[in-house]
Amino acid sequence: MTTLLTKRRFSVKEFIKMVDAGILTKYDRVELVDGEIVEMAPIGGYHAGCVDELTHTFVRTAPEGVRVRVQGPLQVDSLTEFEPDLAVLRPRHDNYTTSRPTPPDILLVIEVSDSTIAYDRNVKIPKYAQAGVPEVWQVNLQHDLVDSYSDPDTDTGRYPQCAPFPARAGNNANSAAQCHAQC
Repeated sequence: MTTLLTKRRFSVKEFIKMVDAGILTKYDRVELVDGEIVEMAPIGGYHAGCVDELTHTFVRTAPEGVRVRVQGPLQVDSLTEFEPDLAVLRPRHDNYTTSRPTPPDILLVIEVSDSTIAYDRNVKIPKYAQAGVPEVWQVNLQHDLVDSYSDPDTDTGRYPQCAPFPARAGNNANSAAQCHAQC
């Protein structure tokens, strides 16, 4: 006799309750993806430095009221909560102290990818598109390239507009084909 095992999926509300109850702590590097708790990759030095530089640039240049969130939670849908490296958020009267940002609050998400390039491209970016996040940048540290995804198609979970550009001067566009394959 074969027994089929089912996975117990959690909602974002249940996930937040686990954090509030101390079951998950700030030291647990996890995200909720389609109801499953997934461990995030550790942050290396190059990754951290890139996030620091992006943070400095965006905080310095953001219009008044716009929020720059660094590695903080975003509720993508009822079963998914990501912690992207950066999120640029619309101004909100409560400054996001009473609830997590959701797709209508998001102007831009930036995922810095080193060991997670394929995962971010194949799992996270389509989830952002399904949710209607207007623009996502994937900073590909292995190729010093930024893939910019925009104009989401919420039905297909794809971004029809995709443009790779060098993260630094003098870079070649090694992953341009990968970017366009995702779109």
